[in-house]
Amino acid sequence: MTDTIEPVPDRIDQQQLAQQIVEAARAEDVDLVGPGGLLSGLTRTVLETALEAEMTENRDMSTTTRPGVTAGTLVMAPARRRC
Repeated sequence: MTDTIEPVPDRIDQQQLAQQIVEAARAEDVDLVGPGGLLSGLTRTVLETALEAEMTENRDMSTTTRPGVTAGTLVMAPARRRC
């Protein structure tokens, strides 16, 4: 898979946001890296939040726009046999 992550739109000042998060972590005496550190916790939180948003979006789409989907059941076509 060769998908790449698109940059965040300019509306969000990533540098300022990162500085605020690091300052808050330092004020709370949270390690920035390592197990239990800010980076690992933030990475996990961002990934979980993004996955949940994608799942919600896909669930909402699947119940309204995809043929063969009723009450959460997806009807799949049989797999093609390879020769």
